[in-house]
Amino acid sequence: MGQQEKKTLVLINPVSTIRKGFSQDLTSKYPPLALGMVAAATPTDEWKIYLIDENFNKAWVRNADLVGITAYTENASRAYEIAAMYREHGVPVVMGGIHASMCTGEALQYVDTVVVGEAELTWPQLLKDFKEGRMEQVYRAKGYTDLSILPAARHDLFHPSYWYRIIQTSRGCPYDCDFCTVTAFNGRIYRSRPVDQILDEIEQHKGRYSSFIFADDNLIGNTPAQRQRALDLFKGIVERGIKIDWFSQVTVDVAEYPELLFWARKSGCRILLVGIEAETSEGLDSMNKIVNKRKGGVSYYKKAFNIINKHGISVLGTFILGLEGDTAKDIRNRAKFIVKSRVDAVQCSILTPFPGTKLYERLKQNGQIACNNFPDDWNHFRFMDLAYFNRQMEPTVMADEIERAWHKIYSRPFIIYKLFRTWWVTGSFTASWWAFGANIRYRRDVLEKPVRRDFSNKFQGLIGKAQCKRS
Repeated sequence: MGQQEKKTLVLINPVSTIRKGFSQDLTSKYPPLALGMVAAATPTDEWKIYLIDENFNKAWVRNADLVGITAYTENASRAYEIAAMYREHGVPVVMGGIHASMCTGEALQYVDTVVVGEAELTWPQLLKDFKEGRMEQVYRAKGYTDLSILPAARHDLFHPSYWYRIIQTSRGCPYDCDFCTVTAFNGRIYRSRPVDQILDEIEQHKGRYSSFIFADDNLIGNTPAQRQRALDLFKGIVERGIKIDWFSQVTVDVAEYPELLFWARKSGCRILLVGIEAETSEGLDSMNKIVNKRKGGVSYYKKAFNIINKHGISVLGTFILGLEGDTAKDIRNRAKFIVKSRVDAVQCSILTPFPGTKLYERLKQNGQIACNNFPDDWNHFRFMDLAYFNRQMEPTVMADEIERAWHKIYSRPFIIYKLFRTWWVTGSFTASWWAFGANIRYRRDVLEKPVRRDFSNKFQGLIGKAQCKRS
């Protein structure tokens, strides 16, 4: 097929203009992996592929036969704006990703076609239908992708200024936390890629990059076989002589597997994100945080953090303020716990009811969703704004308490103290520097703008039909 006969596909990564968030500097910007995966599933002998990334450049209308957009909920409104730009020029727009999958009916008001679920399963058929002039409105994945045959992402399309290379080694999470979108989108069945394929991808696309993100929701899984796979990956990095620093997510019980931690550190692990969320049994119960509750909560955290640190790895603990049962006192107590805990870096967010989660459905049914001006109000669904009505506190009270907590947790003296403390307990300046960088980025993110306090929607019990509908 001649070059002149190729169609042009433009893939776009939208970024909300309401808050800069993690797009404020190079070390907190992450490559749009989903678009890299879609590009890998697109035959290059039939398509020319371009990627416009709003982490670096505002989207513009360029010549295209087809446009593909993906978006998290917070960026949905911006995605619709970009879609309108292209549709005005007669270019059909396809949208996929978590938000479009959970709010298909809404998305179809702004785009021509929606891909529901993991795109690899339906993308080839969509392209075939497009070329034959019969592209459908909805392509719904049946089941989940077999990762053993998944091609490597098109890293060559990512902007060269990104600080990290990003690779996914598994999908799905066996747990079912109330607030998490992972199980709604990727399911509870843990699926993993063959280790040799992952190692090959690292070697082939490493280039000048030394920092990597393994974009897994739970890198080590929860069975002996899944943990062995992670161990084989870590050992493979060492055996192949691959020199990288890396970061990923795990559950708190990683502390029970010293061999995993030893080889993780030896293979370049500098920091691990661990979901803590709350320090009370009531808080953990409200989120269905099974692993933490089963391990004993607070009594287990300190032990786990110490073990991880002793292996030369820093801990990025995630915490949530404004849980459904939280009072003002609970928020203050959680802030005190975070400050006194041995965690090295802190991601401290506000409980956010994302579409598709059990949390969203429950709050919607109870009339507690605090937004009604969609799609613009999706801008507030980004962990740093109030998006629901808490029964224990007025929005102004809750916002005030959260801001006070953030100023305590992310105070400059405390962040500097943590830098040196982490260096001391891990024996690794690199691990402490990664934790320090994370604290600086989260401080900048949470303090960028005041927490939203005023809502046109009022909490009046049960409300009418939902704003976000599935098709």
